Amino acid sequence: MPNYSMQDDLKKYPRYFFDELTRSILPEEMMSERNPIIFRNYQRHHFVEKTIRKNNPAEYSKYEHLQKLIFVPAEMNYDLSSGMSENLFFEKWGINKFDLIFNKNFYLKNNKK
Repeated sequence: MPNYSMQDDLKKYPRYFFDELTRSILPEEMMSERNPIIFRNYQRHHFVEKTIRKNNPAEYSKYEHLQKLIFVPAEMNYDLSSGMSENLFFEKWGINKFDLIFNKNFYLKNNKK
């Protein structure tokens, strides 16, 4: 199993941030249009969870093309990993949970051929 670092991932995958103003995911380049103080409590988040890459590399290889890093508020990062329901997450953050975290069933349902 190869070792992965956040630095490697930052070079390899596209980068975005959650914009609290528009409640959307925007390209990281647009962060310069916001006040930097907003981002002091943000954390990097992998769209396709690192545990999939670690525990099931074959499965990860099917979805790696979807990988992106999203800079999100620390509290949101916690909510994503806590098992918070989709409805409660949307109420709190104004964005669909599965726009920020990969869910195989949601992806397959919405990407039927």
